[in-house]
Amino acid sequence: MVNPPELSIVIINYNAWPCLRDCLQSIPPHAEGLRYEVIVVDNASGDRSAENLSAMFPQVQRIENPVNLGFSGAGNQGVRAAAGAYILLLNPDTLFVSGALAGAVRYLKTHPDVGILGAKVLNEDGSLQAACRRSIPTMRSAFFRFAGLSRLFPRSPTFAAYNLTYANEDETVDVGAVSGAFLMFPRRLIEEAGPLDEQFFVYGEDLDFCLRTAKAGKRVVYWPQLVIKHLKGQSTKSRRYASLYHFYNAMWLFYRKHYYPQRSLWQNSATYIGIWVLGLSRLLVSLVTAPFSRNPQS
Repeated sequence: MVNPPELSIVIINYNAWPCLRDCLQSIPPHAEGLRYEVIVVDNASGDRSAENLSAMFPQVQRIENPVNLGFSGAGNQGVRAAAGAYILLLNPDTLFVSGALAGAVRYLKTHPDVGILGAKVLNEDGSLQAACRRSIPTMRSAFFRFAGLSRLFPRSPTFAAYNLTYANEDETVDVGAVSGAFLMFPRRLIEEAGPLDEQFFVYGEDLDFCLRTAKAGKRVVYWPQLVIKHLKGQSTKSRRYASLYHFYNAMWLFYRKHYYPQRSLWQNSATYIGIWVLGLSRLLVSLVTAPFSRNPQS
């Protein structure tokens, strides 16, 4: 390849065609001056995503899976097919709002100690999406969050450590983890920290990847100069009960992988019970409220 792309944008799609279409249309204005490629990995969508993609975006590379490999499996596929020195894993239910991808690539080039760069991620209403800059959860910070103390004291570094709500959302800062909706990193990070862990089918893979990046001696940085909007849950709302299972299973997988060996039997047992009590409670609430919801979210 004479002029290989600087950036490979890998999008994992599952039954999210309208969002994927809008996402792809939002990229070019924010990628000026940058050599880039787009690779869409389709996880056996049933909404004609692959056919529509071929018709509307023939320049986009496509990988069509006969079965759903999950986010991590499909993400690793896309990374293996990518030609760029820098990779962006991007959700299909995202839209670029402001900032330039060339600036993000330049930031990584000039900061070789940075392993992962995350964008400022907004909800549909324009508010900050908490998961775009957060700490690596501990039993203490998770307790404060699920007990509601982080909401009561959002400016407290102690009680609000989980989502760092006390920090200025417009300042670049080192964090524990950024959102899986936008994960930009140099290709060499895969050799240093390893690929996405495919035991995380959906959810949790971003947190695990960020933690392994830090363990490899690289920084994880929240970079608000690039802003995207994330229409959260568009790929999972049609399978919300399975999505709930994967969400809480990812919690347990993450705990078991990174904390279980260092904790006592009672701590591990209490954590396991707590995670699945939360999961079951949310499932029951979802079942009860489903008949009254016109547009249920996962």
